Amino acid sequence: MSSINQMSQMFNAKFLWTNAITQALYSSLLGASGCSGMAIGAVTAGYLLSLGRKNSFLISSLFCIVGCSITLVENITAILIGRVIWGYGVGVLSVNISRFIEE
Repeated sequence: MSSINQMSQMFNAKFLWTNAITQALYSSLLGASGCSGMAIGAVTAGYLLSLGRKNSFLISSLFCIVGCSITLVENITAILIGRVIWGYGVGVLSVNISRFIEE
């Protein structure tokens, strides 16, 4: 979240967000997109864990890599989608790590 606050002036200039409502909307979406992906990933992590711990780590890491790669595109829709995919991978990893420590 703090990186979004530091980057807000750059986003405002890059995507021509001139009024306060548009700035608030998109900064909220940027913050919430990662969290929503994490929530979905944490809920669905049980299915990936049934594939095995190693496979689950690999699949969730691929989601993180793909999500980060998509956010490199200079388009707000791509950034939001990339953050959701990245958040999904992080959500699955958060469940995997606790299972890994348990064993």
